[in-house]
Formats: sequence, C-alpha cells, structure tokens
Amino acid sequence: MENLLRELLALPQLREMAEAVERGDCPAQMTGLSPVHRSQMAAALRKVTSRPLLMLCADEREADRQAA
Repeated sequence: MENLLRELLALPQLREMAEAVERGDCPAQMTGLSPVHRSQMAAALRKVTSRPLLMLCADEREADRQAA
C-alpha cells in the first residue's frame, strides 16, 4: 500500500488538492472516479495532509465499502 500511496502522491491533481486543503480552500471534491479509486485517493490525501476526511457516499453500502 505504501508504494501505491507514494505513486498517487506524485499525481499533480492530488498535489493540487492537498495544497488547497492546506490553504483552507475547502470543501474540495473529487469526481469521475470509481469507488476503489476514490478510496485510494482519499487515503493518499489523508496521509499527506494529516487532516480529518469526510467522504459523502450514495448509500450505507458504499459507505461501508469506503470505510473498509
């Protein structure tokens, strides 16, 4: 997982979002990603910012999957 997170942190889009979060330009949103990619990007964003993260999901089943 650490290798994946390192690769995700190299993406300019994730760096831009992390910088926006650090500046306080929130809320921020990610769109157009599959559920697995949303969870991976969220994990990378959480790792780089060390801030709490709130994810809105379509239903309880998706929320459970994201939390896992």
